[in-house]
Amino acid sequence: MGLRATILVVEDEPRERQALLTLLSVEGFEPYGAADMNEALSFLERSVDAVVCDLRLPGENGIVLMRRWKRKRPDTPFIFISGEADVRRAVEAVKEGAEDYLVKPLRTAELVARVSQCLEAADRLTRRQWTAHPVHATPPTESLQLDLPSDASMDEIERAAIERALEKHNGNRTRAAHSLGISVRTLQRKLKSWNNVELQRIRAR
Repeated sequence: MGLRATILVVEDEPRERQALLTLLSVEGFEPYGAADMNEALSFLERSVDAVVCDLRLPGENGIVLMRRWKRKRPDTPFIFISGEADVRRAVEAVKEGAEDYLVKPLRTAELVARVSQCLEAADRLTRRQWTAHPVHATPPTESLQLDLPSDASMDEIERAAIERALEKHNGNRTRAAHSLGISVRTLQRKLKSWNNVELQRIRAR
């Protein structure tokens, strides 16, 4: 089996970061998360094939992170995520060396396509075998195929992925959490949160 493309997700909002990690994992990538620039820079010594980064980060913005990263790893593709108010700055980031940018709210299919295109553009696919899209290779053992619309929200992706993982592992929360790359405690917390929401809906009827 080929190696999985490693993607670093830099997002300070925990919920959005986890949703992106879940999406990329489901699509066959091997994602890692960082909450700020300092944590992201700690990955410089590791094998990172692309960076998906929020334009606004605590302290410094994502462009500063990209500049510092590319001094040491100039070939790493950067994809920025920005709000509508940051589009001008996102365009500036592309001029400074970013490969692409996406505007929130994200469309899941578009994010996966852009990441894959950036990896191809960096010519990494000729040196290593990816199991991630769009390469026609055998998907990783733990890849979970989700039947979701291209404009599915991060919350919808996360919930569908967790439900699919639990189904695949016959309700075993430990195995399901491992396949998603999250802790059992995180999985249990999310399930409890969703159960509370469902109870509130029932009571409101």
